[in-house]
Amino acid sequence: MKRSLLYIGIILFLIGCKKSEITQTVPTASANFSIHHKISTAELLFDTILYSIPSGYEISTTRLEYYISDIKFKDQNGITLHQDENAHYINGREQQTLTIHNIPIREYQQIELTLGIPPYLNAHGKIPNTSENVRMIWPINMGGGYHFLKFEGHFRKPNQTSSSGFAIHLGETGNEVIITKTISLSIGESNGNNFIININPLEWLTNPNDYDFETDGNYTMGIPELTQKIQENGSTVVTKISQQ
Repeated sequence: MKRSLLYIGIILFLIGCKKSEITQTVPTASANFSIHHKISTAELLFDTILYSIPSGYEISTTRLEYYISDIKFKDQNGITLHQDENAHYINGREQQTLTIHNIPIREYQQIELTLGIPPYLNAHGKIPNTSENVRMIWPINMGGGYHFLKFEGHFRKPNQTSSSGFAIHLGETGNEVIITKTISLSIGESNGNNFIININPLEWLTNPNDYDFETDGNYTMGIPELTQKIQENGSTVVTKISQQ
């Protein structure tokens, strides 16, 4: 009987050792991503017709709201080592910084992010019911979920004095834009984990599809062929990610 108890004690001890090895914590840190909206090298200005686009229009921006979500930190082989499963609301009129927590301390070679909301979060109630998120709800009769993008402003031809409004809205699962950038990222123990994400919103209107307000229309919501054009253009909206 004593020998049996001894064997049991040894087995429990070994199991305990294995368990402690498995649950050993990996050092982590937080990182800050500052969002900048830039046209070339200058910060985006609102409410004034200043910018020319390849389809031949001059435009202004009056609203720029969207999501950056599902940020993934990857190795050189594209294997995800850390994933931030959150949707971060961005308002272009505000200076915003995204803080991501519990990132394992190490070097990363790629970063992936989604402009919009991934399918597993794109349903009403899957993200917090803040006033900003509620305003971004996509109508249930059009598929539900959330707006991925609200890009609005005014346009005119160069020889015109009057302008008309436009509303480039993107939503519905399948229209999210996945961006992957190859960049060496170093997450360390210090407070130096600061990064910049540069966004050029004019890229939503070009490359590969030059959007024409007169022939395509001045709004996109509920028009699949137009939302497809905008979704395809999203691949060049993130112009740069860098470490400070």
